[in-house]
Amino acid sequence: MQVSILGPVEACVGGGPAPLRRGRQQLLLAALALHPRVVVPLHQLVGTLWPGELPVDPENALHQLVSQLRRALRPADGAIATAAGGYRLDVEDDAVDARCFERELGEARAALAEERWSAAAAAASRALGLWRGPAIGGVAEGALASHAIALEGRRALAELVLADARLAIGQPETVVTQLGPIVAEQPHDEELWSRFLTALARTGRPAEALHRYEDLCARLAEDLGVTPGPVLRDLHGRLRGEGDQSPLEQVAPTQAPPAQPPPAQAPPAQPPPAQPPPAGRP
Repeated sequence: MQVSILGPVEACVGGGPAPLRRGRQQLLLAALALHPRVVVPLHQLVGTLWPGELPVDPENALHQLVSQLRRALRPADGAIATAAGGYRLDVEDDAVDARCFERELGEARAALAEERWSAAAAAASRALGLWRGPAIGGVAEGALASHAIALEGRRALAELVLADARLAIGQPETVVTQLGPIVAEQPHDEELWSRFLTALARTGRPAEALHRYEDLCARLAEDLGVTPGPVLRDLHGRLRGEGDQSPLEQVAPTQAPPAQPPPAQAPPAQPPPAQPPPAGRP
């Protein structure tokens, strides 16, 4: 059985798609797939699946939902195991796309740190190729929504690693194509913008890069009431020819923060929401 949560929640059993029902059946599978081979407590699953008003008998409603999911996953229904105080998805990491993504991202970051640019770009491309849409189908609520936000943050990190590797190789035009649609959808992510503007400058379009920087400044001020942070301000100065370093120079990629290791045991009932990096300074 293969479980996919980097997009619409799906399962593949025996070479074909499992007939999952939209809604809580998909969310239950996603909640278990986030922590394969780890018991997820009953109370946590109930809170995840019913973040608002609870059913009259929450545990019974959960047991019925598990039974329905098992029927949908036949003949792999045994993959959902009953354990003391909860349920567990008994599949290997390679059976869950989110875990495969983390493995590829780890390889990409290791290669980037060792300045193996082509290997880093290849691994990051494989990691991003596993995505089919918004994490957990874009329908998660409550605690599960926090996990979806965290997954999207890891996706953005993979985009950064890929952009850094491509810039180091000398493929700025590819980075412009890669990041153009992304910065349009994520106008407050300054790390992505710094790579995008650098790529524009390296393709011989510094004037366009300056214009896009001014547009970004206006958007940050209007949406968040902030100005660009130090990374973008420094890049702006280099675009204007200030300082000793030009954005056209091949510089070592900025290293992203360390990866968060996968949980060794069941996560807390209500994990704190992922905090996005600050867009700039007031």
